[in-house]
Amino acid sequence: MDEVLASDLDEEDEYDQLPTIRILTKSQFDRLTKSQKNSYLDELDYREILYYKKQLKEESRKRKENKLSSEENFPDDNNSDVQASPDAVPLPDITLPPSFDSDCPSHRYRCLNTSDQWLVRPVLDPQGWDHDVSFDGVNLETALEIKRNVFASVTGQMSKDKQDFSIHSECAAVYTDPRGPMYCTGLDVQSSGKDMIYTVHSNTKLRNFKHNVTDCGVSLTSFRNNYYVGAKLEDTLLVGKRLKLVMNGGRMGGGGQVAYGGSVEATLRGRDYPMKMKMSVCQ
Repeated sequence: MDEVLASDLDEEDEYDQLPTIRILTKSQFDRLTKSQKNSYLDELDYREILYYKKQLKEESRKRKENKLSSEENFPDDNNSDVQASPDAVPLPDITLPPSFDSDCPSHRYRCLNTSDQWLVRPVLDPQGWDHDVSFDGVNLETALEIKRNVFASVTGQMSKDKQDFSIHSECAAVYTDPRGPMYCTGLDVQSSGKDMIYTVHSNTKLRNFKHNVTDCGVSLTSFRNNYYVGAKLEDTLLVGKRLKLVMNGGRMGGGGQVAYGGSVEATLRGRDYPMKMKMSVCQ
């Protein structure tokens, strides 16, 4: 939606160019003929669509100005460690009994709700090995802004029962520039039985022209002493205000095998998009 609105920011609002209209009372509306009633209602509907479009453009313009303002007013690197504490988030926890009992399973696993950016909580599985409180593992999440326009996120989950151990972790770092491209790199770790799967991936999104966005990425996966290399390329093209073309292709190879894939998608939006979400998709 922002891609369509961004192409219209420089244009003058059509709503402001409309002549004034006289709003009829119910008695005046009832005296109109059927064709006059339809014309009057169509005119009101058309003005409502243009007014809603004007509001969306103003919101998009404010978001763009806020991004540019935050970039220009961001403090120096020496003061980058000074950050406001995030709001505390209540975590799901087991209800404690009114009196303490060391044999009560509710006292075995507790969560700490701290004011920092790390969120640690237990993973509950009623079908797991712990039939008393359904404790099955630990989940860890964090997301922070390292410096100007550089963001990082870490999510992970670890589970351990009497026989098996499993882990799933995703780490990513993103550099985004409101005036230009976006770069992303990450590391994914996942267990598969007694083996581990490691994946390193990188992605770049470029806005070549006002109506064209190109997204390309590469990945390297290691599994059981085999390495798999993948690459993808996606291009999004806006033709006018209603037609959107998305073309993508990819390749994954390793272990003497190669797989290719791709698709072409055309989306024809309604005349009043994004005010009315009417569209036709062809793949």
